[in-house]
Amino acid sequence: MFNPGVIFDAGERDWLAFLEGEGFKTDTGVKPIDPSDYNAPSIAIGKLVGSQTVTRRVTAVKPGTYQTDISVPGVTATVTPSILNFSSAGQTKIVKITFTRNAAPLSKAVFGSLKFAGAGTLARLPIAVVPEAADAPSVATPAQGPAGPPELTRSGPASTAASRSPCTVSTSAPAQPGEVSKGGTSAGSSTSLFPQEPRLARVVTAASDSRA
Repeated sequence: MFNPGVIFDAGERDWLAFLEGEGFKTDTGVKPIDPSDYNAPSIAIGKLVGSQTVTRRVTAVKPGTYQTDISVPGVTATVTPSILNFSSAGQTKIVKITFTRNAAPLSKAVFGSLKFAGAGTLARLPIAVVPEAADAPSVATPAQGPAGPPELTRSGPASTAASRSPCTVSTSAPAQPGEVSKGGTSAGSSTSLFPQEPRLARVVTAASDSRA
């Protein structure tokens, strides 16, 4: 039968504070809290960078003395105070739990628990922690100079880019249809341009004039 000695109560203001902490505007005037401080019967830290302290309000269902015991592999965890004395049911006390990465691997979740044992009962809070080396932003924005992003520009005619490193073939035969002419449509010579990289080029096709 479910018979806890302590509970972790949360009301409407706790939910509103949690939502504010997650970035949602409730327009209620409730101050935001770190999502890890929501008074749930569990503890989750999505990014543990260095050390972090979370709080829990513990309410007694049965009066008595409760001893805490916490364990998270690879993480040093302490509870303050470690012993809670409740003189009556309904009494509430605040505990602070501090987590510091020790040997836990980075960017991988580690799991543990926090136990409250007393008055012949045992309450267990599951814990999930993800150690990280740094609290990097979730969305990276490329840096831009004062003038904004670089702009691609073109100078000179389109054939100028192609003529920087051409392969030129000269011939004394009249230009034929399909050849690329560099200096117009002169019948005495023709030049074919083959740029090393794909670039814009002006293509002029010389054809015989049937009226000549």
